[in-house]
Amino acid sequence: MKIDDSQERDYEVVKITNVGFVDEYGIEGLVLLKSDDGREFHMHAFSGEVARHIS
Repeated sequence: MKIDDSQERDYEVVKITNVGFVDEYGIEGLVLLKSDDGREFHMHAFSGEVARHIS
C-alpha cells in the first residue's frame, strides 16, 4: 500500500497516542493506538528498546 492509495476496508487508520513501558525497568514496551472515532487499542509484547525507537 502506498501513501496515496485509498484506505482498505479491512484496516483502520490509527495514530499512536502514547508510548511507554509495561514494567518499571523498561524491558517491555507498550503503545496506545487511537482511531479517529475514539476507539483505542493497546499493543505490547515488544522490547523496551523498540518503544524508545518509536518515541
